[in-house]
Formats: sequence, structure tokens, C-alpha cells
Amino acid sequence: MTTEVNRAYLDHIRRWSRPSPSFRARVQAGVRLVLRLLLVPLTLLAGVGLVVGLRIAEIRRPPIARGSIHDEALTLVDSFVEQYPMHLYPLVAKALELAYVNRRLDSLLRQDSSIVEVAIGEGTLSARIFNESHRVTGLDLNPHSLAKAAKLPHVGRAIVSDGLHPPIHPGAFDLLLSLNFLHHITDKRTTVVNWTSIAQVSLFNENTTYWATGWPIPYVLRQLGLARAANRYANQIELKSIQNLLDRAALGREVRAVAAVREETSFLSERTFFLCGLFSFLMLCYGPPTPAAVKSLLLGVLRPLALPLTSKLARRLLTFDAHQDRTKDTFVFFECDGRIRQSLATGDLVCPRCGASLSGSACGRCGASYPSADGMLFLLPPQLAYVFDDYSRHEAAPVPAEHL
Repeated sequence: MTTEVNRAYLDHIRRWSRPSPSFRARVQAGVRLVLRLLLVPLTLLAGVGLVVGLRIAEIRRPPIARGSIHDEALTLVDSFVEQYPMHLYPLVAKALELAYVNRRLDSLLRQDSSIVEVAIGEGTLSARIFNESHRVTGLDLNPHSLAKAAKLPHVGRAIVSDGLHPPIHPGAFDLLLSLNFLHHITDKRTTVVNWTSIAQVSLFNENTTYWATGWPIPYVLRQLGLARAANRYANQIELKSIQNLLDRAALGREVRAVAAVREETSFLSERTFFLCGLFSFLMLCYGPPTPAAVKSLLLGVLRPLALPLTSKLARRLLTFDAHQDRTKDTFVFFECDGRIRQSLATGDLVCPRCGASLSGSACGRCGASYPSADGMLFLLPPQLAYVFDDYSRHEAAPVPAEHL
């Protein structure tokens, strides 16, 4: 790709500032809603069948190693069950992510560590990692998401900014964390250089090509020997999801070419991802959030069945994944040393126009002044200034309570 795929997300951001959808779009949404609800019984039946199948498969396998990432993820399953009922992909993935990040931060963080989180989104995962004593600086280009994160007790500052080029002085932070964002970026090298320049340690994850090939349709096509059709379908999924994915080896080369990697860890194999993805497929979606109508039904009248089944499924899938071939994992974490150890600047934010230090929300060098709204500072370069204009014109736009 020559065009930065991340910029396609700007259209995703603007959708909440647009007029009401067309009649055709409303009809399509209505049909999709009916299909989703009709598929709920099949989703539950598939869950019961998979629990039984995975339990039988466990008989021949040794137990999960105590203290492993998968073992720790098992203890976190129930904290995600209500957020993702019967939606196993985000539930299993985030349980593993949280287990790994918690382990690494135990050794990386001090009481007074300064933390910046790039692409914090709504902050629902971030809130499980940090507490109010951390006072995280949260960055995101989507103000509709960031406005929710800004209200969380652990977020000290919320800054609408470009995650590819964070407006931060070199070496200003002790830790940079970015979860589930790098796969939305084409120019990974430049982004990793920028990230490792502003913090002493950077911890971030990425998807591999197996994230796209592991979805049910391309996975089944490949098992049937239809590799060309499988690749075409996987490419469509990647494009629709606004992602730019590399295979594991190429991804490692991209990161190591510009960063000193301390640790590289992966999990959630293509096979496990396929089994998780069956439930996303039945919900007619690719990943989070759980469709609102389906979630409402599963947390309502079907709650006594759906929640225990979700918990059992997630645990079985984690146990299954612990014994899989790691060469075909869909998620990879990198922990990297910073390129600049200590900041010489008195502040941590810079003007995205000229690069000078900011005094409050104004630049003393070029005279630029940056607006604020709903507890967020909009620190954007001129070409992205319309993000604030759209938001300020449509602050009451109907934004889903959960959209990540």
C-alpha cells in the first residue's frame, strides 16, 4: 500500500457527524438486525457443541502451565463476560492482552511513572490496567471515543491528536502503551520510531496476517484447498477492517529495523481465532463491540444461559490455545527500549504545526492556539483541524454507548 490506511479511519470518525442515514441504509440495518436475532439460538447451540468438543479434546492434553499468560487469562475471563456475551473473539483476545500487559507493567512501572496511551479509545481496556493514581495521558484521534475515556478516573489528560505522530517531546514519558492500533497503520516503521522516541519503554501489539485468514470463511476455504479464493476473501476482510497486516517474520523485521526489542510475545493461534470467530460470524460482525440488540437479548431473558456458557467457552478456548503452534499466532506484543532516554524540555507537549513547546494550549513560536471541548485538548495539525470543527458542530450526535 502507498496510501496510509489509517487515514481511512477519518471517515469512520465523521460518520457520527453526518445527517441521518438513507432509507436504503435503514432498511439494510433492519434486515441485519432481524437476521442477528434469528441467529441467536444457533449461536447458543454452537456454543454448547463447542464446549463439549473442546472438553473432550482436553482429556489428552496436559494442563496449562501454572503462571503462564494463558493461566492468568483464565482468571480474567469473568470480568469480560458481561461486556462480550457469546462474543468470544474480543473476550479471549482481551483476556490474553490484559494478562500479558499486567505482567509486564508489574516490572516496568514505578509509583511516579509517567504514562501515555496512544489510541486509548473509550478507555474500557485501559481502565482495567491502570487506576486513578496513574493519571494517564490518553491520546486518540476520535473525539467521540476519547470523550468517554476523559471521564475515567485514571485519565489525567485527554488529547485529540494524531497517533502516528504524537505531539510530544522526545523522552517525555516513562512508558508508552498502545493496544490494537498498529495494525491500522501502513507506515509502521515511522510510527514505531515516533513512539520509541517519546518514551523510555514502549509496549504495543500488532495483528499478523493470520488475523485475516483465521476468519471462518477464508479459513474453511483454505481447508478445502481453495487457497486463491481464501486469500481474496481475507484481503477483503483486511480492507474492510481498515488494516494493513504483515506476516510474523516481516512484522518482526519492520519493528527491529527501527527499535531495540526487549521482548516479543505472541498468542491466539489461527485455529483458536477461527473457533472464536465462528460466534462473530453468527453475529454478522467482525470483532467488537457485541451488536447492541444481541447483547441486550443475551443479558436479558437469556442471561442465565448465555453468561455461564460464555465463561465456559472462553476458558475452554484459552486452554485450547495454550497448546497451539505459536508460529501461526494472530497477536504479537513488542516491548522496546526508548531511543531517547531523558527529555531536556520543561513540558511534554509540542505544537503539531511547528514543533515548539506548548505553554498551556498556545504556541509561543508560531502563535497557534488549540481549542478544548468536553475535557479534551484538540492538538491537531492544520490538515486534521476539521476533526474539531465536526465535533463542535455535532456534540449531540448519537454515538453508541459502546463502539469498540
